[in-house]
Amino acid sequence: GSGTPVLASLVVTPNPITLQLGGSLRPMVEARDASNNVIALPTLTWSSSNSNSAPVDPTGMISGVAPGQATVQVQSGSVTRAVSVTVQAP
Repeated sequence: GSGTPVLASLVVTPNPITLQLGGSLRPMVEARDASNNVIALPTLTWSSSNSNSAPVDPTGMISGVAPGQATVQVQSGSVTRAVSVTVQAP
């Protein structure tokens, strides 16, 4: 079957993520089609439910700025993956 592979899921590693206060991490993302084959990574949009604790930048770098919990979402088109992030106090 030729044609452009269609994104079916995003796999984020590690998930969940634990950060130390002041630490940062860019998780690895794999894009997969409906047959679970790895395909070229599309343009991703990142967002955090709690930017006071664990903001995320446009490249996917998550920073631990205050102890707490956040859900970071990575999205491409209609496909989203939620990542649970915990920032621990030292």
